[in-house]
Amino acid sequence: MIERKCSPASIVKEKGLEQINDDGVIETAIREAMESNPKAVQQFREGKEGVLGYFVGAVMKATRGKANPARVNEMARRLLKD
Repeated sequence: MIERKCSPASIVKEKGLEQINDDGVIETAIREAMESNPKAVQQFREGKEGVLGYFVGAVMKATRGKANPARVNEMARRLLKD
């Protein structure tokens, strides 16, 4: 039997486990979450910072846990303040 050597990066790619760092994909998911829950947007804008977790969770669900959570947090905070 021939043993095939695989790099961790190739295994991650082969199994579709790559992290999403694409700002366009992340922003789209955040905006969709904002559109589907305007009440949570308003709550955040009124100072309820804990609501940010809802948006991070919605993005993680939409991306099947592949979005970069630090990037999601940063972008969601910025978009929610607009």
